[in-house]
Amino acid sequence: MDTLDVSPVHSLARAAINCLRQADGRRAEIALPNGDVAALTYKGPSLPEFIPDSIADYEMVRTQTPGWSASHRLTLTCPLVVYDLCWNEDEPLRILTFCRGDWEQGFMEAVI
Repeated sequence: MDTLDVSPVHSLARAAINCLRQADGRRAEIALPNGDVAALTYKGPSLPEFIPDSIADYEMVRTQTPGWSASHRLTLTCPLVVYDLCWNEDEPLRILTFCRGDWEQGFMEAVI
């Protein structure tokens, strides 16, 4: 049986979007197993059905038109911003912040 390798960035984004679908679609507070509360926010036209598979690399960002802006933004604070992605349809994800830590496992346990 083949297995699909999924990056932690994508796993977290999919879990976060599913969590937001169960909430009001824009904001959710998630109680983590260690007692912390994570705040999840989405800004954009509507929750996307999928997120881009690829991640923008330095060269792509460096050569892009000045003034680029994203139509989708997903942010998780716990209590600081630990995860922040933005993207447009048909473009790779841009990782603005991804601080690895215990919050990852706690978040996944809380939302799955």
